[in-house]
Amino acid sequence: MKAVSLYKRVGALIRLWQLSIRWQLGIPVGWLLAILLLWPGMHFLAASLWMENGYDLRQVQNQLIGFPAYLIAVLLGARLIAREVDKRTLEVAYTLPRGIGFVWWQKMWAASLLLCICTLCLALAAALLRPYPGWILLQALAGTIFYFILACVLGTWLRSEFSAQLLAFVALGFNLLASQNHWLPLFNPLRLEDVDSHQQWTMMWQNFTLVTAVVLICGSLAWLRIQSSENTLR
Repeated sequence: MKAVSLYKRVGALIRLWQLSIRWQLGIPVGWLLAILLLWPGMHFLAASLWMENGYDLRQVQNQLIGFPAYLIAVLLGARLIAREVDKRTLEVAYTLPRGIGFVWWQKMWAASLLLCICTLCLALAAALLRPYPGWILLQALAGTIFYFILACVLGTWLRSEFSAQLLAFVALGFNLLASQNHWLPLFNPLRLEDVDSHQQWTMMWQNFTLVTAVVLICGSLAWLRIQSSENTLR
């Protein structure tokens, strides 16, 4: 009986995540993955027709893998709560027996899982274009989660999907132009010159620590905002 009960709970949770992803995307997940694979497809075409030497290792993290993943992260994060406001369904979520916190966490897990799948698909395609060490994938994945959380907290506090996306895209554009700065999320150590491997790993560790701290702070701010709104409605 316990095994059956656990099976039903896991099945219900997976179904909830599927519905959550469908609601946030507005399109089936398969369509998103198909559209996503157009990005490496264009790079395959460019490499075969116009690029004699192929892609440089410095282009893998934020260009071949990261760029489309960052865009999807911003779109998903900004609408996580802000879309509920636009659709006027947020107050309904506050009345659920488990509260808005349960709904918010399930949507977070579902979106995070989708982002990981998208990033892995892009990483596999990028590996066919240019083999790379595993830490590049971890850097791209960390940047994806960072911009997802940043867009989420902006959407939660601004309560506007458009405003949150605009600010997050501005930050993303600036970050991509300054990816050699190890105090910024999309740090790419391969863009630094005259730096040995020990210095690179030190900077990457500092960057990872900073990004993790900012993600936790942003997540806490979004949670406090949601809890404050729920307490006000009560």
